[in-house]
Amino acid sequence: MFHECLTSHFSLKSLGLVGYFLDIEVLPTSNGYVLSQHKYVNDLLDRFDMVDAHLAPSPLSSSAKLTIANGSPLGYLTIIDCSPLAYVTMCKQVLGYVQYLPCTRMHIAFTVNKFSKFMEAPMQLYWQHVKRLLCYLKGTPSLGLLLSSTTTPSVISFANSDWAGYYGSILISWKFKKQRLVAQSSTKVKYRGVAHATFELFRIRNLLCELHQPILSSPVLLCNLGGINFSANLILHSRVKNLALDYLFVRELIQSPTLVVHHIPTTHQLTYFLTKPLSITRF
Repeated sequence: MFHECLTSHFSLKSLGLVGYFLDIEVLPTSNGYVLSQHKYVNDLLDRFDMVDAHLAPSPLSSSAKLTIANGSPLGYLTIIDCSPLAYVTMCKQVLGYVQYLPCTRMHIAFTVNKFSKFMEAPMQLYWQHVKRLLCYLKGTPSLGLLLSSTTTPSVISFANSDWAGYYGSILISWKFKKQRLVAQSSTKVKYRGVAHATFELFRIRNLLCELHQPILSSPVLLCNLGGINFSANLILHSRVKNLALDYLFVRELIQSPTLVVHHIPTTHQLTYFLTKPLSITRF
C-alpha cells in the first residue's frame, strides 16, 4: 500500500525486496528485518589475515589504558615480510574499515572511537588492542540490528552521560561525544546528558507525528537518580546558574507532564557500552 501511494505521486520503479545495500545485508525474519554486515566483517578478516585468529569475548579490555605516550612506536617492531611503515599503514587501514561497522553494531562504537584518537602515531600496544577487536568480530560476525514489525508505538530513551533512543524495541538513534563544557560535578554532567537525550527524544517524536505514526503515551526517559533529582528540582540556586537556561526546559516538560522520567539501575543501563570499556561479564 505504501508503494502504491508513492507511485501515485512520483515516477517509481519497483526492484523487489531489498537484499543488499551499501555493504549492509537486509535479512527478512518472521517479525521484521535484521540489518547485518556479516559479509563486510568476513571480508575485513580475510583482508588482514585474521580468519584463523582466536576469539575474544569483548571488543576492548576493561583494563585497557590508552594514552599518547603509552607503549613503543610501531616502527620499532621487527616484523617478517612487513616493513614498519607498512605495519603502521595496516593499523590505520583496519580503523578505516571498522569505522563503518557501528552502523549496525553500535556496541563497538566506543572502541572504534577510542582507537581513532591515536592513529596519528600508533603504538605497539594499540595494535594489540586493534587485533582484539578483530578477534571479537570473528566470533560475532552475524550480529546486527533488528527492525521489528511488532513493536509498540512508544518512544523511549536511555540517558547517562551519553544516550540512545528507541522506538518501541527498535534502536533508532544513538550518540556519544565529549561535552563541550566542563561541569563541576558528575550530577551536572549527567543532567546535560539528560537534556541532550530529551532534545533527540522530542525530535524523533515530532518526526513520527509528521509521518502520522500515533504515539500512545508520553516519551519515557530512563536515567540515574542524580539526573532525576536534578531534573525535578525547580529551584534555580547558585550551584546550577552556570548551566544554560535552555537545558532547564527538561524540568518544564516533566511538570507538564509531557515527559516521563524513570530511574534505571546501573545493571540495566544500556548506554554504558557507549561510555567506557566494560568487563566481560557486564558486556
